[in-house]
This record gives sequence, C-alpha cells and structure tokens, in this order.
Amino acid sequence: MRISESIADVHYITNPAGDRTDVIVPLSAWEALLAVLEEMANHLEDQEDVALLRDWLHARTDGTVAMIPLADLEEELRRDGLLSS
Repeated sequence: MRISESIADVHYITNPAGDRTDVIVPLSAWEALLAVLEEMANHLEDQEDVALLRDWLHARTDGTVAMIPLADLEEELRRDGLLSS
C-alpha cells in the first residue's frame, strides 16, 4: 500500500477554532505506515553500512586504517556485548 493510499482514510479532529488537533487513523492504515517506516529505516541502515564499508575499504587500500589481530577484535566485541562468550 502506498503512503498516499494509507492516509486517505484518516480523520482529523478539530478544536472550536477549526484547527486540527488530533488524527484518527484506521488500524490497517497505521500498520501500513509502520511497515513503510520500518522498510525505510532498514534501507537507510543498509546505506549507512555500505558507506562505512566503502570508507573502510578505501582507508585499507590507502594504508591509513589500523589493523588489529582477530583475537583482539573478538575480545572487543565480547566486551561490547556484540559477540557471545
């Protein structure tokens, strides 16, 4: 479902002055919007990961990145909770 289709069924609540104060969103539209947001977040994370890897590869090619032994990397990942013991 496209975002424009998702928001087509929303209803606005206005105050006595006619200003929009709240929105009622049908559950199906809300779930569709959440799915789109999650997909966008995943895509952005993927782009960030690719950019980080690309930068690292350039630095590695240039010889400007410090290399550490695999055992040190594993220990650092364990300390950070990113690798199980």
